[in-house]
Amino acid sequence: MDWGRALEKQRPRLKRYLSEVQQGVVPSTWLPFEQVGHNDEAQKELARLIGPKQFSTPKPVRLLRHLLAVFVDEDSLVCDFFAGSGTLGDAVMRNNLEKGTRIRHLSVQLPEAVDSPLQTIAGIARKRLTATGTLLSADDSRATDHLDLGFRAYRLSRSVLAPAPEGLGDALFTDPAKSDVDDEALLTELLLARGFDLTIEVAWHEVAGTSVANVADGALLVCFTRDMTSELFEALVDLEPAQLILLEAGFGGNDEVKVNALQHLKTANAHRQTPIELLVV
Repeated sequence: MDWGRALEKQRPRLKRYLSEVQQGVVPSTWLPFEQVGHNDEAQKELARLIGPKQFSTPKPVRLLRHLLAVFVDEDSLVCDFFAGSGTLGDAVMRNNLEKGTRIRHLSVQLPEAVDSPLQTIAGIARKRLTATGTLLSADDSRATDHLDLGFRAYRLSRSVLAPAPEGLGDALFTDPAKSDVDDEALLTELLLARGFDLTIEVAWHEVAGTSVANVADGALLVCFTRDMTSELFEALVDLEPAQLILLEAGFGGNDEVKVNALQHLKTANAHRQTPIELLVV
């Protein structure tokens, strides 16, 4: 079918009037190296941080900072699912320090093997971000206590929690076959299961001679002891957390300690406007 008054067109055309068109010049998508750097510059940046010949094609920090300026608000979360040498995280730290922004970054990288003392690309990224945070904290007078120049690194692994038995809904249970699991790994999974963000503040304290994780300033206490006593349990309750997580294995099959603990918690909750929530996994 032909279109147009003289049927000279093979397809219809959209007609816009000048008043309907946004005025201005179409921005250039060409980024000159004078503005955003180049690969040689990126290699030298990385070498100054963690040593030469670690990664073959790093991106220059100037390029990532330019993209942050163009696309990102001052309190955004930016994600890089091909983190490489960690340039995005480096750029975010420098941007936050120099411009006062509060950009957060999530960098994801498979542990692909490389010819480097750091063994994997993920290892290079972790080393680079550690070095950048240390450098900026030590050398820049603008670094303050409230400016976070650190990061947390997590590795994907199998769950250390077992499915709840039928009829117990969303209850959490540790897998008996994984009794030797690392406490930090278990804590990470428990935080996710309880709805906490992985960037939440966690501080480890000594309570009655036992190391206890204090999450979000008392929002949650987690105790991984395998030798729970009535004295320790009462000390934990006296701290008045909103939630308390203990290991079932921590009671060692001692029903007397467990019953006494539950009774003490019941008595304490009777005098609290908001009762302490206990979870035994």
